Amino acid sequence: MANKIKSYDSNNSNRYLSTFSKRHSNNSFKLKFMTQKEIKALASEIVGDGQLPNKFFVTVSPYITTIDEFGDHNQELIEGYTDEDSTIEVFDTYEEAEEYFNTIDLDHRYGTGHVMIEDRLTGQITEIFLESVVEVNYHLRGHDMSKTFGYKK
Repeated sequence: MANKIKSYDSNNSNRYLSTFSKRHSNNSFKLKFMTQKEIKALASEIVGDGQLPNKFFVTVSPYITTIDEFGDHNQELIEGYTDEDSTIEVFDTYEEAEEYFNTIDLDHRYGTGHVMIEDRLTGQITEIFLESVVEVNYHLRGHDMSKTFGYKK
């Protein structure tokens, strides 16, 4: 795993992430330091573009899927988190991306509600996410005033 991308150093305002930028001369990629904002912009441009070299992106975000009583699915941010809390790690191989993917535990208390692997060639490969299901429970309730009005003894 020599090419695995390192996560950021919390003491550094720029996240320490090596990723790639296009060299126009030969369509290859050069490693460089990028912030999460730059990585997100790059990923939004090249994920699923069908070109080589293929790179794998693991996105961890604070979104949960809410399913209402009608079965509609909605993406919602976990309370106390923003879209800025999303992170993207870049890997050279699917095996490295999958290994990282499998180490992530989903937990709404820590803002981890959605994780997915995407690549350049095909786009989204796999994802896992937390669901919040809104259930409507019907309880039989009522009152009987027939005794009060003299209809029953």
